[in-house]
Amino acid sequence: QNAAKTRKPSDEDLQKAYDERYGKEKRIEYKARHILVKSEDEGKALIEELKGGADFAELAKEKSLGPTGKDGGELPWFAAGQMVQPFTEATEAMKPGEHSSAPVQTQFGWHVILLEETRESEPPKLDDVRNELTVALQRDILGTYVAELRENAKLELNPDLIKANSPGEEAPAESK
Repeated sequence: QNAAKTRKPSDEDLQKAYDERYGKEKRIEYKARHILVKSEDEGKALIEELKGGADFAELAKEKSLGPTGKDGGELPWFAAGQMVQPFTEATEAMKPGEHSSAPVQTQFGWHVILLEETRESEPPKLDDVRNELTVALQRDILGTYVAELRENAKLELNPDLIKANSPGEEAPAESK
């Protein structure tokens, strides 16, 4: 506990961690709809209907097994890491206004995706993530400290105690 109180990340450490985590890449958010079905063939049939001019939201209401079906398949804005990988990859490869050209398989089933729009998102402000970064940095600092303690620890074994606690050995009588 004393080590945790006395070993805290500096403002410079927090700024560096913030820059590494939030400052390197451009963040894109996606606004999409999807239709979830059980099979690839069902997904392919939906794509053919969409190519024929069918309304995506109406198809989602009629055919989607997912909870968003009743809302026309509408999803809230999401960043890449918020969706399962195959869904994210398919969405990133599309342009706004396009629907997936093939059904996308995830552990939930097969998805037909319509990318409605994208936007650049601002990273959170340092003050908004200060506590989160502080906890992560302090965990690293304490981990390093404990590793140093272990590395520099000098262990001396008391042969009398080892002998006394070995199977078949009698422990020395305690004085009162």
